[in-house]
Amino acid sequence: MKKLISLLLAALTAISPAFSTATAFAANSSFAQQLRKAGFPSAYVTKLTALHEKYPNWDFEPLFTGVTLEEAVANERTPHSQQLIQKTSSNSSKNYYCSCSSCYKNGNYVIQEGSTWVSASEAAVEYYMNPLNFLDEKYIFQFETTAYSPEQTISGIETIIKNTWMYNSIITYKDSGGTTRTFTGSAYPNGVKYSQAILDAAKQSGMSAYYLASRIVQEVGGKTNSAGGASGTNAAYPGIYNYYNIGANSGALDGLRWASTTSKGYTTNCNARLRSSATTNSTHIITVPDGTSVNVLSTTGVQPDGYKWYRVSVTVNSRSYTGYIRSDLVDYSGSDKYHRPWTNPYVPS
Repeated sequence: MKKLISLLLAALTAISPAFSTATAFAANSSFAQQLRKAGFPSAYVTKLTALHEKYPNWDFEPLFTGVTLEEAVANERTPHSQQLIQKTSSNSSKNYYCSCSSCYKNGNYVIQEGSTWVSASEAAVEYYMNPLNFLDEKYIFQFETTAYSPEQTISGIETIIKNTWMYNSIITYKDSGGTTRTFTGSAYPNGVKYSQAILDAAKQSGMSAYYLASRIVQEVGGKTNSAGGASGTNAAYPGIYNYYNIGANSGALDGLRWASTTSKGYTTNCNARLRSSATTNSTHIITVPDGTSVNVLSTTGVQPDGYKWYRVSVTVNSRSYTGYIRSDLVDYSGSDKYHRPWTNPYVPS
């Protein structure tokens, strides 16, 4: 089977004037040839050419992952019980719930999270991991590149945040004492708009400004800044902000706790798996989120996999765990790499 391909959808511009039928056919034929030359399989070429006919200024680039769809699905389902899907009437008719003896007991699917989330079946994971199922004008945007581009503009960001309190507005926030303040800095003595702050963050991080804006809208967007991560008024964490809800695994409170914590010393540098022993073949206890502080209890020698392992204690979702994490998945720093606590929306203090 051909290697699995993801897509990067470049910046979109307005639709060009309509071609004549003959010209359009020639243009589409040429575009299809370009896609094949770039390495897209035939199934992709057909769908992308159809999109190009409707949106001639859309540009597509292949990203070769080096794994087949079957390999990707198998890796994603290890362990399979942690691939979750919500129980809904539509999903129930699609064979999307895992029915193995671990995930289906006593005539019921085992609830893995919340009250409605159960383990996904292999068919569900394969459906959602196959880009061919989403190459239409509604869903293709999930493949848009997340890299910063100089073509991204303030006006583009303003369009994304238009229906929120951030639209065309200067950043104001409440401090830990409840006083409303306007963010100012050496570059912005009179204040700065949210759209400019998002563009600044994009340039500094290398992330797409449109991706950052969209994520903020998804997590805390609204007519008012009443969402927990954006209001700064939570009684337990006053003056703390988390516009991306990082660490909010069970709700906004988790995210505010994460944003308020200064994590010095050893922290995970990715979503790291905590194991029962110093080998990737051992039981996966829990996934420790990126940036989580860990207490290193001891260090092993170099194991057969070529790595040292840390025996650690860690708290995830208010529960304590002890196990092993591979040493390359943990960093040591004298300061918090995320510059927490996050005490205003622009720059962590």
